[in-house]
Amino acid sequence: MSRRLIAFALAGAAVALFGASCLWAADANKVLLRTAYKTGNRYSARMVQHNDITQRPEGAPVVEATQDTSMDLAMEVMSVAADGTAELRISYERVTLKAASQGNAIDYDSADPAKKDVQAPAVNGLRALLGKSLTVSISPRGEIKGVKGYDKIVEAILDQIPAGAEREATRKQIESTMDEKHFTQMMQGTGMLLPEQSVGVGDTWVREQKIETGIINIDSRMDYKVEKVNPDSIELSVQGKLSSLPSDPAAELKVTVEPDSVQAGTVRVSRLDPAVSTSEITQTLNITMSAGLRVVRQAVVGKVTMTIARQPK
Repeated sequence: MSRRLIAFALAGAAVALFGASCLWAADANKVLLRTAYKTGNRYSARMVQHNDITQRPEGAPVVEATQDTSMDLAMEVMSVAADGTAELRISYERVTLKAASQGNAIDYDSADPAKKDVQAPAVNGLRALLGKSLTVSISPRGEIKGVKGYDKIVEAILDQIPAGAEREATRKQIESTMDEKHFTQMMQGTGMLLPEQSVGVGDTWVREQKIETGIINIDSRMDYKVEKVNPDSIELSVQGKLSSLPSDPAAELKVTVEPDSVQAGTVRVSRLDPAVSTSEITQTLNITMSAGLRVVRQAVVGKVTMTIARQPK
């Protein structure tokens, strides 16, 4: 399973929480953005991601690839503490992957009888997520306080790989780049930290986050702006910049995020049921990977959409 797909598989819940940031109306012109979960409420989340990938290895032909992935999640509010901190159980219900590169193709859909038995390393890892869940603790301002169940998901992914060198290499990769500490940090960086004060049209706030995974260390800045306050919803614009933090000089593989890597998009949140939202984020990620004398430059241009809907009890 590739590093990119491991990250996608494990980060699905994190992106869901980005869209689940909520709000209460403060007055006609200002709103106080806060999570407003209630115990027992259930939601469905669907994330769709498209990437166009170009790899330019030094001294070798350019490689072009496309990748379309989707994930359906079920979210249930298990409890809400007196201070508003909520525990959400997020379960993986359906996963799809469609990818093509250099004449090779994958078309997998866990819900399609004709496609659910496709065999490929990337597919096997995604298939392992089905039926598994994470429990996430989230504050009223959207800050991730903790994650439970991560270890079981990692073991399920590893169980899809036959015992041997490949399985042990994947285990070491996850332990060194996506352990529970790094995964929690990644979720914190993906979520939207809400502003301290009430905001109205034209108001802005910033979230800065350092995300360190050992192989790739990212300095992320996200700028949010309130574009519209409608009777039934709030519309936000998002602008993001990504760059590299210093990496371990002893690391065998070094990955640098180039400073022209950017994100942009919109988020629309319901005022009638605060957890209901839609978001669309585009991203251009330019990275340079080096291992010894080998250098590969990779450009990923993509879009992620997320829709969260309320489900009846």
